[in-house]
Amino acid sequence: MALTRCTLDGVQGGAALDVRNARVWFAEGTCRGAAELLPFFLDPGVAVSITSGQLCVAGDAATVIAAGTATSTNPVPAIVGTSSTVTVDVHVTLQSHAGAPPLSGTVTLSIGRLPSIRAEQTSATQLDLRLHAPGALRGHALLGPLPAQPIPLGALGDLWVELANLVLDGGNVPANGVRTATFPLPALPPGLPVMVQGLVVYPSGPQLSAPAPLTLGL
Repeated sequence: MALTRCTLDGVQGGAALDVRNARVWFAEGTCRGAAELLPFFLDPGVAVSITSGQLCVAGDAATVIAAGTATSTNPVPAIVGTSSTVTVDVHVTLQSHAGAPPLSGTVTLSIGRLPSIRAEQTSATQLDLRLHAPGALRGHALLGPLPAQPIPLGALGDLWVELANLVLDGGNVPANGVRTATFPLPALPPGLPVMVQGLVVYPSGPQLSAPAPLTLGL
């Protein structure tokens, strides 16, 4: 599952994002647990509950995974899980409540480098792109139909674009780590679901970004 530019808010009794036996990418959005129901009555909720799953979170500091707000002083983590792995980009904001660790349970946390990409269709023939990849040398945009399943490629990441219909654009990544570009769209029918993904080249090698699903509508 790929969630990009989403705002997820929890409700009392459940997490904002519940991952079970799945691999989920979350990028360029906000995931926040439920606020306390009444002051000092019910603790705020966690942002993510994960069981036997994998979660990858990419984005800049505006990407937030946070426990809910509260006046209570009871500690609440941002993520709670069992037998799971969580990988978070170093720029992402993880917020627990009242001094709790960001994660709780049997969860393996890795903080590293996960590039992300945004895509917005601004006309029938144009796509505006924003690639977030601090430290990268070059960034490429991949556009194509969704594959039946993402293809795991080890350290390179998960490929979410169907290779048979790949469209490629690329250029240098500026020193601030953000590359913006205008991508000319080929003749595609409105309503077509596509996937946009970045392929980034770091000094240490290439890496795929978090995917960005998009439905063409203009």
